[in-house]
This record gives sequence, structure tokens and C-alpha cells, in this order.
Amino acid sequence: MSEHLFEGKNIVIIGDSISDAVRSALYGIGATFIVISDKPGDYKDIEIEKKYLLSDIQDTTKQIKDDYSTLDAIYCGSDQYVMTKALICEAFDIPYIDVKDVPGVVEKSIMKNKLINKYPSITSKFRIINSSTDIDEFCKEANFPLILKPSSLDTSRLIQKVNNIDETKAAYSKIADHIDRLYKTMSHGLDSEIILEEYLEGKKYSVEGIVDRNGTVVFPDTVTDLLFGYDIGRNDPSNISRIVPSSEPKNIQESMFKTTRQAVDALDIKSSTIHAELILLADGTSKIIEVAARIGGFREKMYFNSFGYSLIKSDILMQMGEPVELIATKNLLTCAIRIYAEKEGVLKEIIGLDSVKDMESIDSITQKNNIGDMVGPAKSGHKEVIQIVLSSEDDGSVRRDHDRIIETVLAVT
Repeated sequence: MSEHLFEGKNIVIIGDSISDAVRSALYGIGATFIVISDKPGDYKDIEIEKKYLLSDIQDTTKQIKDDYSTLDAIYCGSDQYVMTKALICEAFDIPYIDVKDVPGVVEKSIMKNKLINKYPSITSKFRIINSSTDIDEFCKEANFPLILKPSSLDTSRLIQKVNNIDETKAAYSKIADHIDRLYKTMSHGLDSEIILEEYLEGKKYSVEGIVDRNGTVVFPDTVTDLLFGYDIGRNDPSNISRIVPSSEPKNIQESMFKTTRQAVDALDIKSSTIHAELILLADGTSKIIEVAARIGGFREKMYFNSFGYSLIKSDILMQMGEPVELIATKNLLTCAIRIYAEKEGVLKEIIGLDSVKDMESIDSITQKNNIGDMVGPAKSGHKEVIQIVLSSEDDGSVRRDHDRIIETVLAVT
């Protein structure tokens, strides 16, 4: 990848902060960085030329147009800013998802309807839930267990697996108590919405990709293996860990790439990164859980550690009209783990963290909460307490360390 291609380009960052991995991708590439955010944020040591407050998107766009005749690319790492990116891309003639198609990648009800309308077999049945009557009616045509979840929140927040009508109605009441608060901070401009869908039994995976201007998807060589709380016997739907490269055979992975291509087509995604979550069924077919117009959490760091290329830089180059090439220069096993508190409450202690800090495969440990903070499981609307990334040429070392961390590191309330 030629770094000189970025020199002198105007690149916009939308959001109130960037991760260390995003910082590593963007630092020192010679571009001019412009920030659009709805609050002050942390951009590490990236030098920002100008910041714009995101209040009214039309006013913000006008302000930017007064200062810059052209923008070359926009980085957006969160679903809540996808519409903002689409409107600014439209104003500056940057290729991206059409504004009219954005709801299909940020609202799961619209997304699933578009998938069902074009490729009925690649996703599960669902219903928007506004009342107990809606629950009763859907349960007449679906078998338990079911999944109840918000239509537009990420990182497994407020997702509930339910086993009967009484559990479903109790979970619906609980989600309704929290959902408006979370939507205000995480889903700009969207009305809160709850959906009930079939629970599909199988292993879960994610697929990253970069879609060019013609809708052609360039995939890495591997999908990402996912581990959820339910997979290890916990009453927890959160995504605990993710690993690349996948342990699945290439033909199974290719079937997931095919399903993802169909989803991209149904959702009219162009000129964008994608993050798709899928479930592999016992018959070898896969179904889409959801698709986002962004890179998945940790994926920039994971794919760079494992294969040596940057998804973020590749995305920016694609927006600038350059061809997308994801060419591996190494092959390491990388794993990213999220540790949640199992019960909601005040964080009292973190057990086992000191004992894993010297593990052979440790890449980084980030503690997101301090003792005394209110924490809890993702299904109650909380974020993780700790993030741990493992990476090594020794696959066995990563897998052993992964299992030990899952078993021993606990956030106690």
C-alpha cells in the first residue's frame, strides 16, 4: 500500500473519539484531518486541522463547504453516524451508500424486510413489537426460543433470549424501560424500536468486506469465528470473543461470503466497508443476523495483527477511487475478548486480571471501567469492563490463553 497516496488529502473523521487501532492506521499518513462530532472527544495524537460541531447536519455541511472545496474520504466507525456520513458524501460527491438506502443498514426491521423481499432464505422471520398483543400473535407462528432485541443498537445491548411467552413479555417490559435512554445517546435521529425474531441454532461468525463503487465485495481470506455467552453455558447473548483466521474449512467460509454478497445486493450497499454477522446452520447453509456499513469492533487491529493490512486505509483508498487489495503479508492468530460483569451493579473488584497480564500471547489489555462504576451485562444495556487482545504465531498459545481468560477473569459487582 502506497502511503504517498494519502498526502494532502482531506479526510473527515465522524465521531467523538477514535481507538488506538484507528490512530495507528491514520497517524503519519500525511493527510489533513477534519472532525465532525456532537461533543468534545479524544483523537489520540492525530493532528486535527478543524472540528465541526454536529448539531444540524445541513448547517454543519454548509460550514464545511465554506471552508473546503473538496473532501476526499470519510471515516465513520459507528452505526449512529452512517446517515451523517451519507449526507456529507452526497454534498461533496463522494461515493457511498445512497441516503435513501441508509435505513436498511441501521434499522434491523427495514434491513430484514429488504433481505426477505429479495433473498427470503438468508435471514430469519421477525416482527416489530409494540405491545403484548404483537408478542401473542408472533408466538402463534414461531417456535421458542426466540430473540427479543432493539432494532438499532450495537454490541449485543438489550438483546434477550426468551423461552416462553411469559419470559418474552417480561423481557419486553425490561427492554422498554431502558431503550429510549440508550437510543438518545447511540442512535441519532432514530425512533426506538423492538423486534422479536426466530432463534437459530448454530455457530456464529462475522464477515468483513469492502464494497466498491459497482457493488463488488472484496473480502479478506477468512471469516471471523465468534463466541457468545450462550455457547459456554451462560445466560448471556453478548459476543465474548472473536478470532481470526477462522478454523472453518474454506468451502464453508466461501458459502458465508456468498450469503454476504446476496445481503449486500439486497441492501444496495456500495462504496462502503461492511460487517456482517451470520449463523451457520447444521445443514451447512448460513443466514444473516445483521449487516452494518462499517468495520466491526476490533477488526482493524485484528486483521492488521494477523495479516498485515489495514481495512481502514483500504476503505479510504476505495473512496478515493483506488483499487481495493487485501494482500496478506503474514499469518498470525489474533483474538479479541470482551469481559462483562455478569450482574448489574457497582463494580467491586476485577478478579484474575493480574494473573493473565504476562501471558505469552497478550497484545493489549484495556480497562474501560473503574471500581465504583455502574456495570452489568450487555443484555441490560452495559458495555464491557475489560478488552483483551491476544496475537501470536503460536495458535495453541492464543487458544490456551483465550480459554484461561474466559474462565478466570471476572468483573464482580
